[in-house]
Amino acid sequence: MASSATPGQGPQRIASKRRWRRNWALRAQMSPESQAHTEAKAQAMLAEMPLHELR
Repeated sequence: MASSATPGQGPQRIASKRRWRRNWALRAQMSPESQAHTEAKAQAMLAEMPLHELR
């Protein structure tokens, strides 16, 4: 049975690329101030998160 996906790209990898593309498009529509605020908030959350939750 032949697959339309290239070798090494299963359905999960393809779905992940689609999500990334949608998120990138949304971020491109955000103002630079909103992007900076979002990045700062994400970094603060990561700094508070225990290492075992990051793995």
